[in-house]
Amino acid sequence: MLGFLTSGVLGGITGLLGGVFNRVMDFKTLKVSNEFELSKLKQEEALLQMEIKRDVDMAKTEAAMHVDLGELEALKKSYDADKATYTKDGIDKYPWAMKGLALVDIVRGFTRPLLTLYLDIILTVIAVFIICHYMEIDKQLLTPADEAKMVVMILDAVIYLATTATGWWFGSRGKRVSMN
Repeated sequence: MLGFLTSGVLGGITGLLGGVFNRVMDFKTLKVSNEFELSKLKQEEALLQMEIKRDVDMAKTEAAMHVDLGELEALKKSYDADKATYTKDGIDKYPWAMKGLALVDIVRGFTRPLLTLYLDIILTVIAVFIICHYMEIDKQLLTPADEAKMVVMILDAVIYLATTATGWWFGSRGKRVSMN
């Protein structure tokens, strides 16, 4: 009888140890499986991050391309606006007014460059005047401080106008790019 009891107790202990061993092995298998899934998800995340970066870079490139195309179209329209349109259109519509229309085209064509030249000359004359005037300051109706303020205000205005006209002139005269 003791043999049966011992066999029963040892069988129960062995069964419990086998169950614990199975649970430990199941836990380790689940842990390895979870680590594998986590590694797989991290790799998928890295891949998605690379795809997102690629898509963002492509979107930025496309946006820059559309901006460049818009700038080229605006430049083309600027060139078209500077063409001698009155003479070209006027040949058919107003043959009797060709000389007047040609004069309008000439004035239109020279307005911007002459305005730029005029403002640059004014800027130069004022700069020379200021330099000469301040070499020999004389007392007049205005105090030297008032004169200095007026000169600075006038000079600011002329510099602004001259640089705006010059910058606009040369800025809109970039190299011609074919739209085709």
